[in-house]
Amino acid sequence: MKRLIVVLFLFGLSISGFSQQPGGKKLKKIKIEGVVIDKETQDPLEYTTISLLNDSSPDLIQGGITDKNGKFIIEVFPGKYNITLEYIGFDKIILKDKVISINEDFGIFELEIVTESLNEVELVGERTEVEIRLDKRIYNVGKDITVRGGSVADVLDNVPSVSVDVEGNVALRGNQNVRILINGKPSGLVGLSGPQGLRSLPAESIDKVEVVTSPSARYEASGTAGILNVILKKEELEGFNGSFILNGGAPTTYGGNATLNWRTKKFNIFSTTSLRDSESRGGGDFESENFNPVRFVNEDRDYQRNRKSIFFNLGAEYYFNDDTSLTISGFVRTSDNESNNNTKIDNLNAAGVVVDQFGRYQFEEEIDNSQQFTTNFTKKFDDKGHELVIEFQTESSEEDESDLAENTSTFNQESDTFEDQSRTLLQMDYVWPINENTQFEIGYRGDFSLQETDYNVFDLLDNGRTPNTELTNFLGFTQKINAAYAQFGKKINKFSYLIGLRMEKTHIVIDQKTTKIFKEKDYTDWFPTLNFSFEFTEKENITLGYSRRIRRPRSWSLNPFRSLTSLTFF
Repeated sequence: MKRLIVVLFLFGLSISGFSQQPGGKKLKKIKIEGVVIDKETQDPLEYTTISLLNDSSPDLIQGGITDKNGKFIIEVFPGKYNITLEYIGFDKIILKDKVISINEDFGIFELEIVTESLNEVELVGERTEVEIRLDKRIYNVGKDITVRGGSVADVLDNVPSVSVDVEGNVALRGNQNVRILINGKPSGLVGLSGPQGLRSLPAESIDKVEVVTSPSARYEASGTAGILNVILKKEELEGFNGSFILNGGAPTTYGGNATLNWRTKKFNIFSTTSLRDSESRGGGDFESENFNPVRFVNEDRDYQRNRKSIFFNLGAEYYFNDDTSLTISGFVRTSDNESNNNTKIDNLNAAGVVVDQFGRYQFEEEIDNSQQFTTNFTKKFDDKGHELVIEFQTESSEEDESDLAENTSTFNQESDTFEDQSRTLLQMDYVWPINENTQFEIGYRGDFSLQETDYNVFDLLDNGRTPNTELTNFLGFTQKINAAYAQFGKKINKFSYLIGLRMEKTHIVIDQKTTKIFKEKDYTDWFPTLNFSFEFTEKENITLGYSRRIRRPRSWSLNPFRSLTSLTFF
């Protein structure tokens, strides 16, 4: 019995001695180390988590993280562990039942991206930069903070070689005979009153602006200075998203716009609403000289303009599949503009002495309404630009304008005009990239418009309001244009060329009902285009272009609305 007690006592000492070093001290920790990298890129993965779990002590978890070089050094007690290496978005690595008894370097661990949970990676970026093409320059607007809260007119005024004056008139390289397109097509925003309607469209809705100084055969032949094509944004994010912007300034300038979008795999519904109210003031001094007889006219003018507008568009897009879609959209726009002008006029003789002095007051009011409906069918045959686009568009615009001019020394005059315009557009474009460096394109365009102008002028004499039969008239103008084009482009090393030919067959009818003048005319024009480019480096190139253009009459050229602000300027 005593012998058994002694054996058990010695056995207990041996167990106690196994867990301690000589001197009764506890076991020391040992070091393990390693490096964790991305298997695909071979880049180190900083902040990778390493955890060690001992089954006999599940509540005691040891571990650490990697540094910027992907390296880890961890001190642990000897034992058997399950080691786990984890990094967000990557498959974790688990080492089961790993016995650690000495310092050990595990080497390099390569983690792989979790392909099952990562559906796609979408990079969304906005930038402002220039792209140079054979026939145009493309300005990516992005989130240009200089036009935030502004309109399309503000964006255009920021584009090099484009200017917009206080009246909203757009000029390209100083020439106002420029054609303005929205998404490659005419728009009711650029209607009877010219491009002033662009002030209704918020700047945030613009994706990019194409400046076409040497238009290819794809573009209509009108606009001798060139073409400005405003491309609107198209939201690609799924789900419901939108933006709301309010702005204000002095003198009276305030407004806001709301852009909403709801997108699923099959549908995309989008809308933009814009409200604006602005006031502008200005003036100037004008001096003119008549040579026969010699006399001088000096004018001192002050003006105040008020503009109010409402714009609303709504559209829906249906995706038959990833390559085929149908889009239906439309907008309505209304604006109410007022203008007050005060002009002091001095008539001087050849010696510079004032011989006559009087004043002129003019009040002008203008109400514009536009509506537009568009249907677009797009079929993509591959992801290299091979596609067919068919579009139908109809629009109508109305403008009611009145003008009252009062003089301090001569008779007064009042005028008003009502303009009504309707347009129908049918367009088809087929683009075939034959190979990586060769492309062929063919298309048709039908543009049919009718414009009617009812212009009335009254002389305000002592005996009352008398119609002025010399200026009063009613004009009807019909224009039908059928056009077809083809163009071919190719790149050979650093040299590129684009050649094309466009045919436009035009039928016009002029019906001046007041004077019973009726004229019809048919004519066919051919418009060749040649564009060449040579790249010296990736950032340097030279381009040379030739195109034949035509200047078609605008509404204000056909039957001008006479403004009586000045004696010498109309």
